[in-house]
Amino acid sequence: MSKLRTLEHVRSFEEIHSLFDVIDKKGQGTFATVFTVREKSVPNSELYALKMIIPTTDLKRIENELRILRQLNGKHGVIKMLSAMRIRDHTFILMPYIDHMSFSVLNISSFEIQSYYLTFKEKDIRRYLLHLLRALEYVHRYGIIHRDVKPSNFLLDRRTQNGSASGGGGSSTEEQCVCGNRLTLCRGCRGYSKHPPVRRGGTVGYRAPEVVLRSFRQTTAIDLWAVGVVLLTFLSGRYPFIKVDDDLEVLHAFTHLLGYERMQQGAHVVGKRLLVDPKPPPLQEGETPTVFLKKRLVTIRKNERKLIAPPPVMNEVASPPESHGVALSNTHKFPASAYDLCTRLLDPVPSRRITAELAVKHPFIRGTEVRTHISAPTK
Repeated sequence: MSKLRTLEHVRSFEEIHSLFDVIDKKGQGTFATVFTVREKSVPNSELYALKMIIPTTDLKRIENELRILRQLNGKHGVIKMLSAMRIRDHTFILMPYIDHMSFSVLNISSFEIQSYYLTFKEKDIRRYLLHLLRALEYVHRYGIIHRDVKPSNFLLDRRTQNGSASGGGGSSTEEQCVCGNRLTLCRGCRGYSKHPPVRRGGTVGYRAPEVVLRSFRQTTAIDLWAVGVVLLTFLSGRYPFIKVDDDLEVLHAFTHLLGYERMQQGAHVVGKRLLVDPKPPPLQEGETPTVFLKKRLVTIRKNERKLIAPPPVMNEVASPPESHGVALSNTHKFPASAYDLCTRLLDPVPSRRITAELAVKHPFIRGTEVRTHISAPTK
């Protein structure tokens, strides 16, 4: 499978080779690899991103991604699909290239990368979250769940400071019958339960409790939980915030971060119960969930000295640290509104979790200028 993700493999497709110069491999995920390409017919043409989906990917998943990209049409921070083609069981999607910078291409130490996250300017955090929330607001108005919100799937353009959301295994909140387009009948038309198979998707550490606990009632709220985890990274200066490979370990960590009682409420609404031993200490009398969370994040930020993996996004406004003499600014005090927003994003009860529409109006975000208005889509 590794050979299918190389530059040589992409260049072996005559249909691709005749149109584009394949420049470089920019990254890969579970289902796809992304390359930068240039048009051969246009000298010094701009760079494009060519996404190659691996041939073993389920065709329904590919169809779903293409349909969503076409429906959203590259508006309000969602990456635009310029064209797509199917060649020898491979699916290629051509998109604009987002000129972002990754720590993976920089020759800097882990200490300096950690310094970058610990010194990320407050205004840049607001700007990043604003663009991310506006993109989700637009996507959610179509009833679409992104399902894999994380920093590497939302890039800031270094020139324009505009963001673009990509990746994910998006799905609709309403499953439609497609029996007329195939030879088999769907479960609903055969008289069975209409509940689709429980979807998990996403990335460990960013999955909402209702996803980990396999709830049938998954909504756009799962994307907002992931935004909360992104905000945790900025407030704590730790990336990734939770580095484990097991979802249950993540739930355990969040019982200590958000409080056992709150996490138990989230489990209860999906018909589950959390058993944690030893049980985390409860909130003190008169202590709010926001204060409870803030205490823990301030402690993490103060003690954070080690980075496990590099952050995927860097922009010019929040410039990388100097190569030498970096002072570790781990005592920055964020406003109370930052912790309040984080608490609302990380509400374990999905129905109480703040929406993208309300989050862009939150006091912590409001300081960033909003240049455009998102209108409701027409279907």
